[in-house]
Formats: sequence, C-alpha cells, structure tokens
Amino acid sequence: MITATKFILILITLLTVTFNVQPGEITEDNIGDYLASDCMTVADFVSDNLIDFVNEYNLILEDGECPLNATYVEFRIPIYIMTLDNEGVYLDFDGNNGYMILADDYELVALETSGDLPYLRELEYSYYAIDDGFMYIDNNGEFEYYEIEVIDNGENDIQYGNWAQNGKNVISDIRTYLNETYGGSYWIHKTNKTLNNFSCFDQYYTSLYFKVDEETGISWSEGNCALNSIFTVLNFYKTSGKMPKLPASDDKILVDPKNDYFYSKYAQTGKYLIEPMKLPKLYNSIRDYAIKTHGYQVGGFSGDESLSTMKSVAAQYGYSINGWDLSSLSYEARVMTDINAGYPVMMSTGGGVYGAHKLTVFGYATYAKVKKVILGVKYYDYKKTLTIADNWDTEPRYYDMYGINAKCISGYCFTKVR
Repeated sequence: MITATKFILILITLLTVTFNVQPGEITEDNIGDYLASDCMTVADFVSDNLIDFVNEYNLILEDGECPLNATYVEFRIPIYIMTLDNEGVYLDFDGNNGYMILADDYELVALETSGDLPYLRELEYSYYAIDDGFMYIDNNGEFEYYEIEVIDNGENDIQYGNWAQNGKNVISDIRTYLNETYGGSYWIHKTNKTLNNFSCFDQYYTSLYFKVDEETGISWSEGNCALNSIFTVLNFYKTSGKMPKLPASDDKILVDPKNDYFYSKYAQTGKYLIEPMKLPKLYNSIRDYAIKTHGYQVGGFSGDESLSTMKSVAAQYGYSINGWDLSSLSYEARVMTDINAGYPVMMSTGGGVYGAHKLTVFGYATYAKVKKVILGVKYYDYKKTLTIADNWDTEPRYYDMYGINAKCISGYCFTKVR
C-alpha cells in the first residue's frame, strides 16, 4: 500500500518533469502553484500521467510490496468519504489492476494494486469508509456495506451486566490517552460531533442491591448497565425536547426493595447490602417493566430485551421509538449518521476493558497526528474515537476503536434508538 508521503513525492517528481524545473524547486509548500489541491484536478493529473505515475511508484517499492500494473483509468466517480466527512473521487484502473481514492489537499485515501469492483461500475456516486470499504444506501435510507465482516456474537446469549467496576484502563482524557499511547500530538481532524444536553449516570446510583466483597468490604452495583443505558437514552430524549412528557432525572421516588419478589433470595445470603433508595421515576418505570416482563433481578439483560424494554417504556408515556440492532465492525455509517442526526446509539461490548457491558454513544471524533515528515512532506495517522456514557461514571468517557477498549473484543453491536 502506497503511503501518503510516497504519493505526494511522486506528484512532485512528475510535476518537476512536466514543468521542466530543477529538482527541489517544487515542494509541499508551493505545490499548489503547479497543481490545484482539489481531488478532481489531482485525479485528472494522475489519469493523464498514469504510466509515468506507475513507473515512479514501482521504483520506490519496499520489500513485500506489490507492483502497480495499471495502464489507464477505466472509469471514475465522485465518492463521499464518511471517515473524513469529505468529498473525494474514485479511480478504477484497467482490468484487475486495482483502484485509487483521492480527497482534497492531495490526500491519498486508498490505493490497491490489484482487484476489481464491478458493483461500482454502473454507479454515478458512492460512499466509502476507510476501514470498512464501500457502501450504498438501501431502500430504507440506511447505509449498507458491499464488503464488511459481520460478527455473529450471540447477542441474545450474552448477559450484559459487568460487576467489575474497577475503573482500570477506562479513558477519561482522550487527547492525553492518544498522545501517551501512540506518541506524538493528536488533534481533531475533520469529523467530530457530540450531542448537547446529554447526561451520564452511574449505575451504582440506580442500584438497590450491592454485592459486598467479604474480604475488602468493597461493594459493587447491580449488573444493571442495560437498564442504566435505557435510562440514559430516554433521559436525553427528555432534555433534548424530543419526549417532553417523560419524567426528569431529578423527579425521584423512594423504592423499597422488600417489595421485590426476589428480595429474600439475596437478603438471606448475607452477601448483599440492600436498602431503600430514591430512584428517578423514569428509571423505576424501566426497572419495573424489566422485572415484570423479562424477569430482571440484579444483573444480566440480553440485547433484544433492552430494545423491547426501551420501546415499551417510551410507549407508556405516549412515545414511539424505532430501533434495531446492527452487528458489524464499522461505525462510520452505524454511529456517525445517527449522531449527526441528533440521536444517541446504544453499544454492547463482548470483551476488552468493559467485558460484557452496555454503553451509550453520544459523540465521535477522528483524531490525527503527523506520523512522520520526509523531505518536508507530512504523513498523517488517524484514530477513530467514540464519546460514551459507560454507566460507571457521571462524566463522559472515551472509546478507542483501535486500542485498549477494543483489542480483546470478540464482537460488539450498535443499536439504533430513534
């Protein structure tokens, strides 16, 4: 795969020949004097000089890199690059010789030296995510991927409700985390958005049953992350004005756990601290429904139960929620489109820092840093992050799609909750 650094160096080499100037006269700082930076102009230049481009590319191959054998551009279409929130252009090389995607500012988004994508051939416009490939909009107006790894993580079999709230490796300062983990200095690149009027809630404070460690005396909340996530989403609908008839988070009611049919089951063990608590009325509505309909006690709640509970509780107050689960390794279409439209997204994890856990995503950002500089040309590295309510704190936390959060994950599921 050609790097952005090599790409712009090749452009400079070709421009030096085209304009018959001395080597070194054209640099990154003045390349705009010779070639406009918009992707269509750069695509024209590459297409018109493709044979020379291929020759220059093959001269700088490193061990293990495949040569480029393209001889002409078969077709091209404009393309929207979701990861960068930017328009670009797709160039399809002849035969099975791959393709190139360019964005503005001489940015090379992708280059493949082999392969053919016939499903793009008849299109006038397409969509692309850097990690996940090409996509289209289906009849329901949803983004779907042509080629994506879909995870069957047994969603209905996973019981979400992690007791281990030790706070290790959670991310509370995303920029410091990125700088210390990957080195360098990261800044928000082009795509970022966080929902306003969004509050995070600690599931410890929506619990009535606290499991106590006999040796240390430390207590943990219920495994009620799913219920807390439902409450977090519905509370946002209240504060954002989408569902004004929902009770506010400070509208509370005293709840006595002795009224629970399962109270004696936990009280007699001697391992739980159980006491009456003032809970938000909205959360109590969620809890009551979960107990009566799905048999919730103090932990564990499957994905389909979470969604049906949210829909049913919203209906009790006269509102309708249209939600469904989407299991995939992507977040550009699954998260960005909903956050941009003003809706949070529920997320389930099956490993990593959070284990089997339920979160709420209410923001995202793509960060960038200068990875290296060669002959004055900058090569960038990108990281995708989510802003989350992780149910373990009342402040926002962050999720690194590449790093400590995700590296042990066997699968995760985004749930639309419009």
